[in-house]
Amino acid sequence: YNNGLLKFNNIYLLAKPTVGFISVIPNTEMSCGRSSIYGGNLDINFLKKGSKIRLPVFVKGAGLMIGDLHALQGNGEGCGIAMEASGSVDVEIKRSKKTSFPIIETDNEIIIIGTGVSLEQLFKNAIRNALMFISYSFKFSALEDSYMLISAIGDYGLGNSTGSVKTGYISFSKDLLLSFQSNYRVYDENNLNREEVNLFRKIKKF
Repeated sequence: YNNGLLKFNNIYLLAKPTVGFISVIPNTEMSCGRSSIYGGNLDINFLKKGSKIRLPVFVKGAGLMIGDLHALQGNGEGCGIAMEASGSVDVEIKRSKKTSFPIIETDNEIIIIGTGVSLEQLFKNAIRNALMFISYSFKFSALEDSYMLISAIGDYGLGNSTGSVKTGYISFSKDLLLSFQSNYRVYDENNLNREEVNLFRKIKKF
């Protein structure tokens, strides 16, 4: 590594530092090789300088764990490792409205995370989370409308694809969400009206 460049065999690559692991943690030990609704070993390269991530917190006194730093990592991480690196991370932590699943935000994208023990399960969970995000953020009352919008503007991708718990995402370009506002509503199952309760029951059965 020298001046932002990585030498790999006989070529040079531009370093793009990212965080592979970030999770809220309870006051107990937990594996740093797994992902879940709390975050975890996401291995999604949108977690870079300037990005934001919203994570659900379910217990008082929860901690935050960050690790698995990468100098360069492709989404999917096909052989199970990236350009691993040591380093430090400066973060700003803010309390915000509760979310029920991880959401990453960059200058240009909103990224909805899903996890599962198989690719099929992780994308089912990512779709459910995206349905909740779209329906709740933009007050869509018809599940079909949210599903059509995801199909029209959502891009699917993989994070950690080789672990026992895999991660994936659906990303939305802010340029395509012309009505998007940075203060979008964050899905919170404890703060729903009756119509939203009925809609999200359908989504969970989807």
